Amino acid sequence: MTNNDSFPITVTGHAIIKELTHIPLKTNKVKTELRHFYFIGFPLVYTEKTQNICQFAVDFVFLSTQNLNAYTLPMDSRIKVLLILVIVLVGTLVYALTPDDFTISLKKIDLASLSADTTDVADTIAAEKPDTVKKVDENPHRILFFGDSMVEGLMRRFCDYAGHNGHELDVVCWYSSTSDKWANTGTLEHYIKEYSPTFIVVCLCGNELFVRDLPKREENIKKIISIIDTIPFVWVSPPNWKDDTGINDLIIKHVGKERYFDSRHLELERGKDHAHPTFSAAAIWMDTIAVWMRGMETAHPIKMDKPTEKHKATHQILLSPSYPGANAKAAPKK
Repeated sequence: MTNNDSFPITVTGHAIIKELTHIPLKTNKVKTELRHFYFIGFPLVYTEKTQNICQFAVDFVFLSTQNLNAYTLPMDSRIKVLLILVIVLVGTLVYALTPDDFTISLKKIDLASLSADTTDVADTIAAEKPDTVKKVDENPHRILFFGDSMVEGLMRRFCDYAGHNGHELDVVCWYSSTSDKWANTGTLEHYIKEYSPTFIVVCLCGNELFVRDLPKREENIKKIISIIDTIPFVWVSPPNWKDDTGINDLIIKHVGKERYFDSRHLELERGKDHAHPTFSAAAIWMDTIAVWMRGMETAHPIKMDKPTEKHKATHQILLSPSYPGANAKAAPKK
């Protein structure tokens, strides 16, 4: 094959193996003929450049192989050397397949324009992103605090917080009441209408810690929430003295963690009934609740700075266990 010869071969992308035969090899020590040479899976058109490169690569591998046979080497070492030669051959062929006019175009970037574009994007994102930063509501509120007998212990300290922070506090303590009483007797609706609260605190279900009819209690909880409607509220859980049967989980399920103060983990000194906290322990309990009420963990944080003076409630209603509810025509005679 002379220098003017060309390879009349084109391997298309559909070709798996193309055999090239009778390529003479001319080296200093080896004069042989490559009978079988394979290219797999590459669309390739042979040019003068690829002819010269391929001729060099093949000559190099065969010469190296012949020289390698002249030395006595362990089989593993020979395999490693051959692998290195194959890598060299592959690299050479890759270069041979590269077009002569292959170039990489680099575009100069104007940093000033890039900075301006970035600013525009940032401004767009900021404009589209809603304001999710939570802040403490510093406005004075009319707070309705209702529930069962646990309210009695908390309300003393709660009055101090309300007065110190400019809130009005209306307390309704219904002894021995349950979620059923507050959901189905019209009493809650009555006091919401009476006092027009702008914030509500619930402390209820201390008498339902060990009930078994949870589906019924769940309906009561849902109804209380529906009566409160859109008024911001939080629900203070009873301070368990034993594990409950699931009432607290139902409260969390429907009011959400941001409206639920979990009292179950608190270690409080108890009174003679081993259930209600003492008044001093209830004051500590209220201090803990107040910190949470002004914190960012709540759905609607309000001003609850710690007081140093005593205050009284705006209204304080104590309902006996026998109270029939606001819907009753008349209270039962004693």
